[in-house]
Amino acid sequence: MSIINDEGRIDPRHLTHLLSGCNSISRLSLDVKIRRLPKYHYLSTSLAYIKLRKCKLEEDPIPTLEKLPYLRMLEFHEDAFIGKEMLCCGQAFAKLESLFRTRKIKESWMTIKEDLKKAHDRLWWDFIVD
Repeated sequence: MSIINDEGRIDPRHLTHLLSGCNSISRLSLDVKIRRLPKYHYLSTSLAYIKLRKCKLEEDPIPTLEKLPYLRMLEFHEDAFIGKEMLCCGQAFAKLESLFRTRKIKESWMTIKEDLKKAHDRLWWDFIVD
């Protein structure tokens, strides 16, 4: 499912209502200004892929996203997150295989858990130089 709004912001209540009725979607692409993700219980637990772009998230989205048990791919594109810090720790994202962050995201920090046995088979940030 893709939600795109080039004209600006979407009412968070409308987004929450829409997502709460989509219990079996496995892919979600949000390209709309929302400032904050809906609480995790409004999202499908079947989500395996999430792409965020132009969401202008002010709050750390990780506490919501880490509760999605089947999330395998997570992408942060331009203006997805404008907050100060994202923190990922503990046993979060047990199935995550790919984490992508584009360089067009406002300068911020992301801290990633130390136990990488199952998660983060591929971590790719295009601003990291080998």
